[in-house]
Amino acid sequence: MAKCIIRKFRVILHATFHIRTVLDQAKGIANYIMTNTKIPEDHIPYWDYDAPKIPNEPCDASAAAITASALFDLQEFVLEKKAQMIAYAESILHRLSSDAYLAEYGKNQGFILKHSVGNIHTGEENGKPLNYADHYFLEALSKWKNLE
Repeated sequence: MAKCIIRKFRVILHATFHIRTVLDQAKGIANYIMTNTKIPEDHIPYWDYDAPKIPNEPCDASAAAITASALFDLQEFVLEKKAQMIAYAESILHRLSSDAYLAEYGKNQGFILKHSVGNIHTGEENGKPLNYADHYFLEALSKWKNLE
């Protein structure tokens, strides 16, 4: 849930008169993610930030890609944490670009990223490639490339 909320903050910012409230909430979520001791050192979060069996839970490349993209957006509005947010997002991109998460060309059913979690409760789309993981990964890479 946190990954979706942080991702949508920019849309909400432009559509509401409560900009400060929305920005404060997005900053709080980003801070929660960046300081959460349950997230592995490589910054690829578990499928749930409070999953009951951490560290024996699957990590979620889609959550990581969404987080990186959102942090690249948020850093434009939070100058006091700009460098920290960029560094955190860059570390996610670096890890997602490693052999552990980046699929070999022609493998993984044509998807870019491996190891996403779609619905842990039904067992569907767990440890699999997901189209939105690839979308947010490419989006984050584009934002990173275009940083001023």
